Amino acid sequence: MAREWIVVSNSVPCLLVRSGRAPVYKACWEELQITEEMVQVERLLKEITKMSVQKLTGAAVALSFCKRLKQLIQQRIHPAYEYWGREDPTRG
Repeated sequence: MAREWIVVSNSVPCLLVRSGRAPVYKACWEELQITEEMVQVERLLKEITKMSVQKLTGAAVALSFCKRLKQLIQQRIHPAYEYWGREDPTRG
């Protein structure tokens, strides 16, 4: 049986290398946003409001995700995250 491995890479733009140091406070974080920046904030808030009206909240998305990923309770020869595909003997 051949296993298929999915390789996850750090796509472009890459994340910065972790420095191990604590974040440094910047006074500009407490300044009010300028008009150009608030346009993006208001647009995002409108999108969130639309989703909330449709009952699409973070909890609803998480619950839907969990419902769809149920696994049958059975004896497994390996963890589900090592699923081999159609050749997997634990495939239900």
